[in-house]
Amino acid sequence: MGACLEDLRPSGVPQHRAREWGAQNRVLQKHPARMGLRRYAPLVSTDAKRLRFLVVEDTDDIRDLMVRMVVREGHVADEAVDGVEAVAALQDNSYDVMLLDLTMPRMSGEDVVRWLNEHPDRRAGLRIVVVTAWAGERRAVLQELGVHDVVQKPLRAQRLRELIAETNLETFT
Repeated sequence: MGACLEDLRPSGVPQHRAREWGAQNRVLQKHPARMGLRRYAPLVSTDAKRLRFLVVEDTDDIRDLMVRMVVREGHVADEAVDGVEAVAALQDNSYDVMLLDLTMPRMSGEDVVRWLNEHPDRRAGLRIVVVTAWAGERRAVLQELGVHDVVQKPLRAQRLRELIAETNLETFT
């Protein structure tokens, strides 16, 4: 298993300021051998308890943005490009929060939740947050599946901070 540093400098930060920006915002990227799972975590320690996120999104730009937002808040993020990768990650790891898109190739977000419902040991302690542009017509189905957190795309930094605070209250109190 190799490791490398990746600078996730946003495009708005000029190259000459990249070192200054990167010193506080670099993340460690790991490549577990079983699959192409990428894990991102802040290199600087935080006093707060780190949450483990699984970000499941098929659109590269949106997935990368959500991962960067999670890491900037001081937490760890694994990513999956579709439901099949998400299930593989859920079989091998435990998470506090899963940010889940609904419409993906190979296996939809709803099917991931159905799989979790069939494997309650993997769902225990996991907060599922559906992040989608099409939640309106699917809300009843999601509630039947036990999903109560639905967030419209794009996910805003303030909403992510609220989700983290709520999850910390539920998890660590």
